[in-house]
Parts: sequence; structure tokens; C-alpha cells
Amino acid sequence: MATARDLQAQLAQARSPEEYVDMLQHGVEHFPRVALFWRLYAEHERATRGPEVAWKLLNENEEKALCWCRCDADLWRVAAECCRDAHPREERASESTELVGRTFERAVAAAGAAPEATALWRAYRDWAANSAPVAQRAQAKASLLRRASLIPGEGNDEFWREIEKEAREGGDEKDRERARALDPLAQAARRDGAARAQIWRAARHAQTDDDLGRWRIVIAYERASMPTEKRRQEATPAEKSAHALSIDAGRRRIAAAYRAAIDACADQAPELFLELSDWAEQCHAEDLARPEAIPGGADTDCPEDEALIASPFSLEDESPLFQAAPSGPDAAVHILADAAKTCSTSVLAAAAHAAALERLGRPAEAEAALEALVAKELKTDDPEAKEGELCAAPWVLLERHCRRHRGKEAARDVFARTADLRKAKKIDARIYEGHAVVESRANNDKLAARRVFELGLDQRPELLQRHDAVYVLTFAHFLETDCGDADSASAVIERSIAAYKKEQDVPHVLWDALVSIYHRHASSRDAAMKARAVEVRRKKAGAGGVGGALMALWRDVSSAAILPLNATDTAWRVREAIPAILVRDLASCRDHASKLEAARADGLLADEIDNGGVDASDLGAGGGGG
Repeated sequence: MATARDLQAQLAQARSPEEYVDMLQHGVEHFPRVALFWRLYAEHERATRGPEVAWKLLNENEEKALCWCRCDADLWRVAAECCRDAHPREERASESTELVGRTFERAVAAAGAAPEATALWRAYRDWAANSAPVAQRAQAKASLLRRASLIPGEGNDEFWREIEKEAREGGDEKDRERARALDPLAQAARRDGAARAQIWRAARHAQTDDDLGRWRIVIAYERASMPTEKRRQEATPAEKSAHALSIDAGRRRIAAAYRAAIDACADQAPELFLELSDWAEQCHAEDLARPEAIPGGADTDCPEDEALIASPFSLEDESPLFQAAPSGPDAAVHILADAAKTCSTSVLAAAAHAAALERLGRPAEAEAALEALVAKELKTDDPEAKEGELCAAPWVLLERHCRRHRGKEAARDVFARTADLRKAKKIDARIYEGHAVVESRANNDKLAARRVFELGLDQRPELLQRHDAVYVLTFAHFLETDCGDADSASAVIERSIAAYKKEQDVPHVLWDALVSIYHRHASSRDAAMKARAVEVRRKKAGAGGVGGALMALWRDVSSAAILPLNATDTAWRVREAIPAILVRDLASCRDHASKLEAARADGLLADEIDNGGVDASDLGAGGGGG
């Protein structure tokens, strides 16, 4: 089968049970991230061979079928029901009842906040009320009812009605007070249910190829719907507890949106993992600052409520990823570890994982993660690199890490390990830029950094003629700003221009960079004459005067500080932040130039932007001045 959707269409046309099972086996083997195939397979096994076989199927393939990000309520419901039916009912707590309870808890933690999770919560409620150990029934039922009542979805209001009924018929005054406090929040959840279900349904079932875009809408909706923090000094303990439950429900909704998006698009967007890990740390910081924002927090003044919120089937010894709303640095590290595993070719994911380990004071593990990334020998995405060249980013990340934790000699050893790759031209040129930045910024050795740049030009002379001119401009920027040597900076650019057979082939950005250097350092008439001469040369070369329009981009060279990468950086920013480079997209440069031309047409002189420099359009056709 070509795609998972093709296989889904073929399932309805199976001519025999054997063919149907073959298709399902093919589906779970080749499309393990599609929950539908696991659910249909488990349901078929339960109907034909019993719940024990179905539970064994799902339990033995837990990492694929029941992973932490599998936000599919129907699959989790089937798994929990198979676990329930595969173990005998017991009136007292035992290992089997604990397993069933924990399976239900894992199910509602992973998928309970999805809008279509009503059937899952209903199955959990029925088991907790009728089949759980007698001593745990009341606590289990009260816990799940309060959690389910504030999740907007189809049919979830039945859980609120049950809370209200129990408080009215058999509860004491405290129970009725809690129900009154939850009433406006439950009504708001009911109003939100239809719209939320529609947005989620569109993301799951729309027949388009933009899965990531649809799930981005879901995430944005859930984050925008997050209840705001309200501080009311006169609020009763029941109202404080109800608001804490609302905050918790909002967090579980956001976590569910991220889980579903990661489950559907993990291989397309590793930054989803980074966003989730960043959000988990943000939640932890909020909890530390405002303990009353979480159920059972220090300022809720409702210790009896904590027993109702907490489930008797704890998941504390489970992975932090199976928290209903992952929170804290440990959860963030687990999320990023899974990102590095799932997106094995993503430098972004590995770099963020190493940075998170580093923040937790585990540099040895961070270094091991970066060494593993280096060992993968990822290919570069540089469009001007030769086919088969390795990406320098893993090496640069490793070198920077070693410099931070083991000193400059360790960092230099990492660069030395690339000697054979550099001589054979099997690694992209950013390895030189990255090492030069370490020497300049971390070691404060400007001479060593300058030698590294020169080494790059000696080993890779073709860098002088790169269309984007990134290496040359980075070198020139370093000479001008870090070394204060404008003459050497202009000489490097002239050297690159001279490498072209025809000046007509010289990239426009080189001309602009050279002119801007002369303008910024024009301390004599000789320098001004040099600037004018370059303008004339550019005019003759047909480069088209843009009046220094690229100068802002030329000055805006991103410097790579010796710090861990920001976990929220996009994949593009990781590529651009490792070496100190210019914007690569020359089309953006031309757009910038067009905006300046439009500004000039509105009366804004180019000289107001390029510090008084002579614009090419100020020159005559023969190069003479006005």
C-alpha cells in the first residue's frame, strides 16, 4: 500500500477475515503511528481470540501502540477495556486491580483531554464505581468525575450532572459548596465543547496534506482558551479549589493538543517537541511562583479536596511524560530525549536535548548526546556544498560544549578530529566559521581565529567564489569588528572579487559590503575616492546601484555566543546561529533594496540611510560625478 489512507480504504473491501488481518498487520508494521490500525487490530483480536490476546498485543507493542503522545481516546479505551477484561474482578486491592487502575490513569492522562474522550471517561467511571477495589471506589470516582467535568467535549457534561446530583442528594454542605463553585466553570466548558470538537475533528479527518498547519490551529486555540489566573482575596476555599481545577484542565487541554500534533507530525516538525518542553518548564515556573494555581497547592486551604483530586492509582513512578500535563525540567528533558530519538536526523532536537541536560547539571550526558549526533554523520543542507558533504553543526555544537566544560584544549581537540574531513573536503565550510568563533569569543584569541579563517580559504579556495559570499563576508566582518582592521577586511573582499573571471559575475552583496566599509571608515579623501571608485566598478559590472541597500544586512551578522542553543529556536535558526553568518537568501536582499527604492520615491534620500555614501545612481553613465 502506498499510504496509510490507501490502506484504510482497502480495509472495507477485505474479502475474508484472513485478508483483513493481513491488512491490519501490514498497517501496524508500516504505519505504526496510525492509531486506527492498532485499535482495529486489537478489537479484532478481542472479538475472535479474547481480551487476553488483545491486551498482550497492545502491551508488548507499548512503545508503538500506547506511547505517551498517542492522544487517541478510542485506542486507549480499547486498551483499558482489554486490560480490565483480561484480569479477574477483585474486591480487594491487588496487583491486577492496580494494573487496571493504572492503565485507565495512563489512558486519561494521554487522551482524556481530547474532546472525543467521553467514552473513555465513561468506561473508567463504570469500572471505578462497580469493579474497583471497594476501599478505593469513592476516591477513584470522585477524582475522575472532577477531572472530566471541566473538559469541553461531546457528552462530557454528564459527569458534571453526576457531581451535582450526588451533592444535592447525598452530600453535606461542603459538597454542595464545591458543586456551586464548579457550576459556572462546567457551563463554560459546555459552551466551548461544540467549537472545540469541530476544530479537533477538522485536524484529525480533513483530507489535505497540511497536517501540521491544522494541528497548529488546534494548539493555538487551546493556548488561547487557557483560563487566566485570578487572584481573589475574598474567594472561598471551594472557589479557589474550583479555579485550580480549571487551570489544571486548561493545561491538560494544551498538553493533549501537543500530544496529538506530535503523534501526527513528529517527523515533519521537531520544533513541536521543543515548544512542549518549553511550555512544561513554564508551567513549573508558574507553579513555583503561585502554588495556589495547582490542585492541592499550598494556598488552597482545602486539604480534603486534595484527596478528591488525587487518584488512588498513582503514576508517580511512571515516566514524567505520562503526567496529564507534563511539568518541570525533568519532563522537559524526557520530551527532548524522545525528540532526539524520533527525529534522529534533526540537529535542532539533539542540540535542544543537550542544552536541557546541561541546564540540569548533567554535562557528561549532554556530551554523550552530542557525540551520538556526530556519529550519525548527517549530510549538510547547504545548497552550495558538494554532494555528500557532512554537516558541520554537530561538530560545532560539540566543540562549544567541550569549551564550556573542559576548557579550550578540549575544544581544539574536537576541531583537530575533523582534520581528515577538512582536507578531503567532506565537511561543509561552517566548521571553520564555528571554530573561529570559539577562538575569538571564548578563548579571546583573535590571532588564532584569523588563522582559522585563512585555513578555510587555503583548504577551500572555492569559498572565495560562493554565490552567497557568506564565508568571505563573515571573515571580513570579523576583521573589521573583532580585530578593528578595516583595511584587511576590505582586502579580503577585494580578494574574493578578484577570484571571479569577470566582475559582472561578482555577487551584488560583495560590492555593497566593500562600499559600506569604505564609507564607515572614510577618514580621508583617499578613502572617499576609493568608495567612489568601487561604485564606478559596480556600475560598469552591471551590478546595478542599490544605494547601499544591503549595508544593513551586511552589518547584521549573527554572532554565535558560547551559550547553549535556545530550546525554542527553529531549525533555520540552528543552521544560522552556529557560525557567524549573514542572511543567506539573496532574494530577501533584493526585497530590502526595493523597499529602500520605494522610500526614496516617497522623498527619503538614500544618503539618510547609508551614512552619506555615494549611491551608484548618483554617477553618470561613464562613471563621472555630477
